Amino acid sequence: MGQEKSDAASLPKFDDERDTIVLRAQEVEINWSIETRFEVATLSLELPNGRNKTRRVWVDQESARRFLDVQFEDIVVLGPYDAITNKATGVIEAQIEGRGPAGSLMALSRIREARITRPNQEVLFEFEEDDEIVVDGTLILPTGPREWAIRLETSDADVAVEISRPSPEIGTLDPRTLKREAYRPWRPTLKILGLTPRLHDEALSTLEDAAAAFFFELDLKRNIAMKLSRARVSTRPVRARSFHGAQAAPLSVPRRKYSNEAVSLYTYGRSAAGMPLLQFLAFYQCIEYYFPQYWNAELIARMRRALNDPRFNPDEDPHVGRLLQIAGSHGRTGASEREQLRTTVDACVDPDEIAEFIGENEAALTELTMRSGGLTGVAAIKVNDKNDKLTNQVANRIYDLRNRVVHAKEDGGPAAGVEVLLPFSAESERLTADVALIRFIAQKVIIADRRGPLW
Repeated sequence: MGQEKSDAASLPKFDDERDTIVLRAQEVEINWSIETRFEVATLSLELPNGRNKTRRVWVDQESARRFLDVQFEDIVVLGPYDAITNKATGVIEAQIEGRGPAGSLMALSRIREARITRPNQEVLFEFEEDDEIVVDGTLILPTGPREWAIRLETSDADVAVEISRPSPEIGTLDPRTLKREAYRPWRPTLKILGLTPRLHDEALSTLEDAAAAFFFELDLKRNIAMKLSRARVSTRPVRARSFHGAQAAPLSVPRRKYSNEAVSLYTYGRSAAGMPLLQFLAFYQCIEYYFPQYWNAELIARMRRALNDPRFNPDEDPHVGRLLQIAGSHGRTGASEREQLRTTVDACVDPDEIAEFIGENEAALTELTMRSGGLTGVAAIKVNDKNDKLTNQVANRIYDLRNRVVHAKEDGGPAAGVEVLLPFSAESERLTADVALIRFIAQKVIIADRRGPLW
C-alpha cells in the first residue's frame, strides 16, 4: 500500500469533493495524506484523539460528498472506542454492541421506554408494555420505514441519554457507511446530550462513567447486556502450535485417555474467542488442575517407599509418625501457587520447545520478549538467558499475569503500582501472544498426563 504524505505546501489532487475536504483539514491542522488502497487513491485523515494521538480514517470518492456535510473539524475521537465528542455542541456519541450479533439491540427496541418513529423523527407509537404491540390489527415492529429510539432525561431535562440512529458525525469514523442513503443499514449509538463542551480526557471519562452506569442498570432492569464498541486493533496473528509444531497432522483414532476435567477447561478456553482474559484464565485453570499431581510427585514417591519397607508396622506410633513427618515437610500446605506452577511447567514442558514456540512466530517473539512498552507488571522473557531457566521465566510471567487478571482490587491491584488487567482495556487486546503461550503450555500439560490406553 503506497502513501504520499502531505506537507504545508501540498495541494489537493483528487479533482472531486475530497479536494475541499483537504482544504478544510489544512485550515484546522488536521494531517492528511493520499494512500493507494486496493489500487485506488484514497484520502487519509488523522482525526484528533487526545494528546499526541490521532485516529486514521479513509475517505473515498463515493463517501466524500456526504463527508463534506459533516462538520468534521469539530470531531474529537474518544480513546480506544468507536466514539466521538463534538467540540461545538458537547454531544458525546458512541457505537454500542449487544450480546450476540443482534439479539440485544432488537431487545432494546422492545422495552417500554422505546419509541417507534419515522425517519423524520415523528413519533408513531410509544411502547407501554414489553410485549408485541398491535394497533388496528397491525403488528408494530422497528422495521421498514419505521425506526425506534430510547430517550431518558433527568428530572430537570438538563442531561439526556439516548439510544437511536447514528448521527452523520460518528459516520466519519467509517466513511464507507456514509455512502448509504439515509445511513442504512444502521446500528444504534449511545448519545449523551445536554452537556457543555469538554476536552478529550473529561469527555472520555464522562462516556466511560455514564456507559458503565447505564449499561449496568439496563442489565439489572431489563436483562440486556451492552458494551461500548472498541476500535478494531490490527494485531499480527500468533498461532499456538500443535504437537511438535505440526499444524495439519493426519487424524487417527485416539489411542490414549486424557483428563475429562482438564480437556473441558481447555475447550472452554478455546470457545472464548474474542475474550482474552477469559481464555487466559481457562487455560490457567487447566494447568492448575495438575498442581497436586506434580507438586506431590516426590511426596507420593517417599510415602510409597516408606509403606513398602518390610519393617513398616502400622501399629507402631513412630512408624506412623514418620509418615506424618514426610507429609508435613513435603505437602502442599507450605507451597505457594507460584512454586506449584513452576513445578508443573518444569515437569511437563521442555525449555527447547518453549524457545522453538517463541522463535517460530515474529509476533510472539516481539510481544513476549519486549523490554519496554510491553504489558505492565510482567517481566520480558529472555530466551537465551542461561542463568534463568526458560520454564521458570514462563511460569513467572503466567503467574504475574494471572495476578493482574484475578486480583481486581480498587486500591490498584495485586502489587503497589500495578493496575488490574480489565476486560476491553488496551492492554487486554495485547494478550494475543500470552494467550497463545499459555494455551501451548496447557496442551503440553494435558499430553504429559499418563491416563493409559483408551481402548
